[in-house]
Amino acid sequence: MLRARLRECESCDITVKADAASILGGGVQGVQVKGRRWCTPMRLSCNGLLVDVGQTAVDLPALATQRRIVLKQPARGRASIHFSASDWDNFLVHPSMIAAVAERRKSSAAPVVQFDRGGGTRLLTDDAGGAICFPVLWDGARLVARLSQPTGGVSCTAQPHSPQAADSPAAAAAALDASASAGPWLRELFTQLVLDLDGCALSFRALRVEPARGAASAELVLDLDVCVTSFPSLDINF
Repeated sequence: MLRARLRECESCDITVKADAASILGGGVQGVQVKGRRWCTPMRLSCNGLLVDVGQTAVDLPALATQRRIVLKQPARGRASIHFSASDWDNFLVHPSMIAAVAERRKSSAAPVVQFDRGGGTRLLTDDAGGAICFPVLWDGARLVARLSQPTGGVSCTAQPHSPQAADSPAAAAAALDASASAGPWLRELFTQLVLDLDGCALSFRALRVEPARGAASAELVLDLDVCVTSFPSLDINF
C-alpha cells in the first residue's frame, strides 16, 4: 500500500519481527522500513531511508474499521534519511516545514523567514563531517546559511549572499545585521524540530554530509529519533 501511494519509489522493503503466538493478537517485536528514491504526494523526497522501531501491538479492530494501522502503544526507534541537495530544497518548502517555521516564529518573535525551492543548496564534504549550505530570506535580507555538526556539536552560521550591483548600501548593511541573528535561530529550529508525518514523529539526533553511494554528488544524512503511533493512512497527507 505504501509503495502504491508514493509519487516515486525505487524500492520499498519492510521487515516485521514477530512470533506466531504474539502476531495473532497483533503483537510484534519490531518493524524495519527501508527504501530508495522516495517521493511523497506532497514532494517530500529522499535518496534513501532506514526506519527501525521496536516492540508494539497493532489495534486489529481499528485495522478492520478504519483501514489503517493504529498501534496500541507507540513504537520507538531510530531512523536515518539520505537527502540530495534537491531533496533538501523540497524539505525546506514542504508544508510541514513551513508550519514548523511559522510556529517557531510565534514563540521567538523572529522576523519573516523563507526558504526557496529554486536551488542554491550545496553539500560540502570534509573530515569534520561536512556541511550543507542553503539560501534563506531573513526579514527580506538574502543570506546563505551553513549547517554542520563538527565535534563540538551542531553549528549554524549565516552570511550575506553575494552582493548584487543593484543592492544599496542600506540593503548590504541590513543583510550583515541579519546574519548575526539568523544563524543561532536556524540552529535551534533544526535541532529542536519535530515533524509528525501522519502518525510518525521524527526528531533530530545528528547530521553529517558524506559522499553519495555510487553517485558523483554528496548526500546529507540526518539521524533521527522515531515515535510511531500509527502508520500512514491510505491517503498519505504529506
